[in-house]
Amino acid sequence: MTELTPQQKAALTFDKHISVTANAGSGKTFVLSKRFVEIFLNNDVDLGSIVAITFTDKAAGELNKKIAFEIDERIMAESEPGKKRKLQNLRRQLVSANISTIHSFCINILREFAPEAEIDANFHPIDKAASDELIELSIEDVINSLILNSEYNGDLRYLIRFFSSKKLFLSQLKSAIERRRVIQQISDGLYSESEEKIALYLNDKFEDEFNRIFSKIIDDLVLSIGRINEYVLNENPDNKHGLETEYVLNLIRPVNNPFQKLLALRGLVKNSLTNDLTVRKTGYLHKGRELFEDDCEFIRKSFSELGGFLIADETGKSYYELAVFGKAFIRIYNYTLNLYSARKKKNGYLDFEDLLILTHKILSLENVIKQLSEKFRYIMIDEYQDTNELQYEIIMPILNHLKRGNLFVVGDEKQSIYLFRNAELEIFERTKMEIEQDRERGELLNLPHSFRMAPQLVLFTNHLFNNLFKNPSAYFNEVSHSNLVCAKEESEPGEVEILLTESQSENKECNHVAYRIARLIKENKLDYKNIAVLCRKRSSFFELEEAFAANGIPFTIIGGKGFYQRQTIYDVYNYLTFLLNEENDSALIGILRSPFFNISDLQLYEISLEEGDSFFEKMEQRSKSSSEIKSVVDELKKFVKASPGMEISSLVRKLLLESGYWAVIAAKQNAPQELANIEKLLTLARSYTKKSFKNLYDFTVFLKEAIEGFEDEGQAQVARDENTVKILTIHQAKGLEYKAVFLYGCNDTTQDDSVRAKSLSADKNFGMLAKVPIQLKYFEKYSTPPIVALYNYVSERKNRAELKRLLYVGVTRAINYLFISATCKEMAIKKNSFLELISEGLNTDLIQNEIVLDSDVEFIKYDVDSFSFPVKKISLKIPIVNQVEIINFDKEGSDEVERPKLNLTGKISDKPGKEIISATKISMFTQCPVKYQLTYELGYSRIYDLIKNKNSEYEFNSNEDEELRQFAQNRGKIIHSALKEGYRDADLRKFVERRVELENTAGNVILNNKLVEAIIVEIESYYSSDTYRKINSHPDSKNEFEVYCGFGEHYLYGIIDKLLIENNRLVIIDYKTDNVKNEQLISRASDYLPQLQFYAYILSKLYKEINSYELRIIFLKNPENPVSYNISLNDLTAFGDELELAVTEIFSEQFKPNLNHCSKCHFAQEGDKCVKVI
Repeated sequence: MTELTPQQKAALTFDKHISVTANAGSGKTFVLSKRFVEIFLNNDVDLGSIVAITFTDKAAGELNKKIAFEIDERIMAESEPGKKRKLQNLRRQLVSANISTIHSFCINILREFAPEAEIDANFHPIDKAASDELIELSIEDVINSLILNSEYNGDLRYLIRFFSSKKLFLSQLKSAIERRRVIQQISDGLYSESEEKIALYLNDKFEDEFNRIFSKIIDDLVLSIGRINEYVLNENPDNKHGLETEYVLNLIRPVNNPFQKLLALRGLVKNSLTNDLTVRKTGYLHKGRELFEDDCEFIRKSFSELGGFLIADETGKSYYELAVFGKAFIRIYNYTLNLYSARKKKNGYLDFEDLLILTHKILSLENVIKQLSEKFRYIMIDEYQDTNELQYEIIMPILNHLKRGNLFVVGDEKQSIYLFRNAELEIFERTKMEIEQDRERGELLNLPHSFRMAPQLVLFTNHLFNNLFKNPSAYFNEVSHSNLVCAKEESEPGEVEILLTESQSENKECNHVAYRIARLIKENKLDYKNIAVLCRKRSSFFELEEAFAANGIPFTIIGGKGFYQRQTIYDVYNYLTFLLNEENDSALIGILRSPFFNISDLQLYEISLEEGDSFFEKMEQRSKSSSEIKSVVDELKKFVKASPGMEISSLVRKLLLESGYWAVIAAKQNAPQELANIEKLLTLARSYTKKSFKNLYDFTVFLKEAIEGFEDEGQAQVARDENTVKILTIHQAKGLEYKAVFLYGCNDTTQDDSVRAKSLSADKNFGMLAKVPIQLKYFEKYSTPPIVALYNYVSERKNRAELKRLLYVGVTRAINYLFISATCKEMAIKKNSFLELISEGLNTDLIQNEIVLDSDVEFIKYDVDSFSFPVKKISLKIPIVNQVEIINFDKEGSDEVERPKLNLTGKISDKPGKEIISATKISMFTQCPVKYQLTYELGYSRIYDLIKNKNSEYEFNSNEDEELRQFAQNRGKIIHSALKEGYRDADLRKFVERRVELENTAGNVILNNKLVEAIIVEIESYYSSDTYRKINSHPDSKNEFEVYCGFGEHYLYGIIDKLLIENNRLVIIDYKTDNVKNEQLISRASDYLPQLQFYAYILSKLYKEINSYELRIIFLKNPENPVSYNISLNDLTAFGDELELAVTEIFSEQFKPNLNHCSKCHFAQEGDKCVKVI
């Protein structure tokens, strides 16, 4: 559906302040991007007056991309010259537009008003690593300087005793500096008062909040217990537990203070309740229990919620101790903060917190507000549910609290999942209320529809979250559900499946997920790139990585941590360490066992038996009788000698290439990720050497420290369009969508964030929170102040509410298929797990084989010029699978997976000892070795490209405009991309126009339009051919099928345009865009035959049961006349011999001219003379 819905159109109004609440998949960012363009087009405003803000770099990049795409679409569709020029002007200026994170927005403000902020205008924003280093240095100074300072040493000793160790105290101090925004707020307010006043505030605050939350619950609890006890005493007036319970109830009834009532209720635990807080059966309520099932359940749940308060301090002494602790901690904290600030100021640094705090500070100045209000007239904020109070207080003054300018915020409370980053959901509600109060200039809108999810998934989502989100309390960040309106067709496939793995099973959950993915692929439902595995925590990545690698599933980890702990980094570190010290046996053995040399453990054992003081000396001895070990020793000696004079990144690159390590990594299932990590390491090495006079020793020490201490360093980013399964956290998946989503580890539990003994929390409402020693008795059990118990309860409720929203985000990433995966011990569902929530939301214990949902779903339909909203009955059967069908992964058989695309070409300038050999290279070498040498060895590929455009090989037909010939190469790429994706009709035109426009292929509009038409004509001509219809109707085919196999020391790699799979036969199809006359088809096809034989040879290694191959070349200008060759395994064996000879000659640099090819060669002089012979 491309037509804007009524709700989306309403959101484009820019004469009102608007708050949009948008369901998952409703196109909220799409609306924001359209609004950005509409404001610029329809108002006489400077681009700089429009601001678009989001709160992560990823989201800012996506928003920028969507706005750019919207402009590009408008440019292509616009026919009015004036508007088109304005759009083109906007596109050129977009790079300087205010589309950024809130932090980048603040950086620009602070640079403009640096004097007012009392900072250097040339300040440098620093990342967390640099900030952590400065904080740690400041803390060291604190300890050294304050231990002898009479004004502070008493506080310092007290706090070290309080936390029981210096190390624990310092970690809490560091954490406090990192989240100083809240502590600064309460430090300047509450903790400027005396200990007595602070203690009084804490007590009053607790009573107010406790009464508000629990007053009715406790009254109802007393009534429920009273009803049961009355029945017990009526049955037996002498019941001991009943009489004692009645005594407690009589004490409670006159009490007005709910907390005192609760403390009195503790007496019931021993009488009418058991240890697990359920109503006692034996000797109390055995007979007639069924009459009070609701009361019994209410009592159990209520006491379970109130359990933390039953063990809280009731004397009031803990409040004073807590006030003393808070004052002492803040004094040391302020001293440390001043040292940290001084270090930053000396170097001109600002950390992320500074950017917001300082911007907020200068926005109290009238001249700053005036200038910014005049400058920024339109402010749009995406993902507004992720904002917080400080960010709100930066934006609102610029708009004079909605009295000027224009505010547009869009978000979804159900997708607020950043509580740990201080996101405050109540800010969205506050902003909506303020907008709603301005009835003339404010409007609240909803985007209920989902363009993402299939009807069955919409049904599942609505059913599950209507139950989970019912009866919300805003105090605990709970949200209500709004039903998704389905924008997909009813025929869109949609499935939900629950995969339960018994914890004692031989097959782990990760293997079950791998098998289920394999089934999806085998059934031809999806490509790997359409599948994502979403995890709650990164610790799940490792087991999935192992399972996928073992089962041959290509994968990419998105945003994985532990870069320095990857095996590739260890291996490089070991190699560099050995080069510095030949006697480092552990480093040497590490690289010998690694892909650098692949020496077996048996060989290592045999070497260890040789004479020598070090392992390297033993190797030298062994090399006298082993040629294999001699070659290793020679290689090591070569690099030991060369390393002192080499730049570090060049050395590492050479180690990786000449050993074949790079090629081995390229063959792994997660090759894109590992290759990207290597590139990141090389970049780090280059940047490291630029820092003063750093040498190999310094870099090796840096790597050692990083391996041991930098566990949070992210792995390198990789392209998301790789044909691999994506493994990522649910937080990282925010804003993304996949055809199939696996929610992994759904029986894992959340981390408990409650305040523990000898730990610290800070809250802007509750102050500094900790368990405290009464009367400084540090070795006795610390007491829980009631306000700490309250904070723990509120935090637990907020965390559970966020857990529900996190589940919502995970579920709503799926387009067609949703798999809920969990490990259970004897089918036990853990508290605060996704599985518990799913069981609660579906009202089932998940022990049956199937769950059936049957309910109404609202659809949105567009017909001619209007929308309708029909309601239709949708059914969904959810199988609960305990045993997943095991797929036998035959890595050399028919289940061979599609390999991830490699991207080594053009990046490696060194000549490797082991290499990826492509079909293109072999094809060119068989044409003429000299042509290969000029192109690949001597680097004349650019000249080759330029000359190629003048040759008929890739030309348009002779009737086409001569001007278009020069764009043949780009044209070929676009045609292949369109065929790969199968674009037809309007989608084909849209795709081609966009590709030509974005690449500015022809350089001007007229030529671009000609090129678009030429490409579309050629593709549509192919689509209308019988050749295409026959291929397209084939039941088992693959597009852009990547194949890969070992070949001696090297690796063969190719991408097949189209592969048809038959019972005992494979058909390899290759598309060519050459301009060839009918009588020349066979001759031209013969030039390409080695390329297709190369593909067939690789396939013969992977699909050993196949004994017949057809090689089919389709010239798209002559689609009805494909050229085919049928070849057998014997033919391929002969080709293998030719291939081996060609590879040998390439690497021995034997480049003899083939004079018969000169007439077709781009490099030939005077048409048919070899440049080498001349």
